[in-house]
Amino acid sequence: MDPSIWNDVQIHPNVDGELFLAGAGLDDQALSLQKQGDYLGAEKVYLQALQLKLAGAGDDHITTAQTRNGLGELYIIMRKFDEAEDQLKRALAVFKAINSQTLDAPVTIENLAQVYEGKGDLQKALDTRLSGDPNRMVCSNTDCMRGYFKKGDLKTCSICKVTFYCGKDCQASAI
Repeated sequence: MDPSIWNDVQIHPNVDGELFLAGAGLDDQALSLQKQGDYLGAEKVYLQALQLKLAGAGDDHITTAQTRNGLGELYIIMRKFDEAEDQLKRALAVFKAINSQTLDAPVTIENLAQVYEGKGDLQKALDTRLSGDPNRMVCSNTDCMRGYFKKGDLKTCSICKVTFYCGKDCQASAI
């Protein structure tokens, strides 16, 4: 478990440390189940983590939002786009409210754009991708781990015109 989580509990005394830490441990378990293809099991564990974090830290805490983002990503895979949209919008509101300088907001924006693509609303997907900081965007390939990009450094997909990739290799592996 990330030791900075314990520091967060110490810095924010209103956080119930036991519930908070229990929820944080479940996120890793949910992601592991997701990677194994056990989506229903992952959903159950993410929902448990979310309940613990809501009780221990509240809805406006960054790690609660991170769990919502993870659950939203799972719902995209499961093609539960309405549920994904709800979780991702809630997560994004927290990241924006606290002005998170981590990858959280750009990743959540990209995830939300993928929801709109899944729903067939390409214009809304494009508008969503362009709604964040143009100097802090992520590649539309969900497996790309290269971090932030400036909008001008990303390439627009020549086919759909609504996704942005850091290079041809990421675009080719995303298709």
